[in-house]
Amino acid sequence: MAGCPGRRQPAGQRLAIVHGWQPEWRRRRSLVPGSLFLLHTLQVAELHTRLVESERSQHVELLELSAEPSCWRTYDGPHAQREVLKPDSFVRLGIGEYEDSYFIEVDRGTEGSRALDRQLAAYVAYHLSGREQRKHGVFPRVLWTTPRRSTRCKRCWMRSASPASAPGSGSTTCGAASTAASAATA
Repeated sequence: MAGCPGRRQPAGQRLAIVHGWQPEWRRRRSLVPGSLFLLHTLQVAELHTRLVESERSQHVELLELSAEPSCWRTYDGPHAQREVLKPDSFVRLGIGEYEDSYFIEVDRGTEGSRALDRQLAAYVAYHLSGREQRKHGVFPRVLWTTPRRSTRCKRCWMRSASPASAPGSGSTTCGAASTAASAATA
């Protein structure tokens, strides 16, 4: 409807489409982020703040810290299609003479088990692509942070670590490809 000030909310868009006032292809998403997205983003920011504070107090040396989308990794999928691994964060730490690197997933307990399985399968596929190992010589550990000990995360990790999910077994998850750890940020 031309001449309407502002933007229709999703319910208004659905109504306009049903009545033929707006074509389906003109549906627009809200530009206002939702509360779950904001809370997740704040938790990632809090994690980054704590890592910087740890470096300043000389507990660790923060060699690299990157957030989305700069920490995303592209790789070739099983049928040569472009895939993207989308961790929430990537960190490389120096502790004494050792260096550790982590892909970090901030789980607030709002994702379903299928979403967790898809994310774990993406890490396995990226590991099997060998791209990170060729570039850096090692595959980073995958650290899942949770607000509390999550039995859902534990079940997902146990499925990923089972012998039936080893590479070549046909399963989509593999504990050898990544370490899924349930940890609260200290």
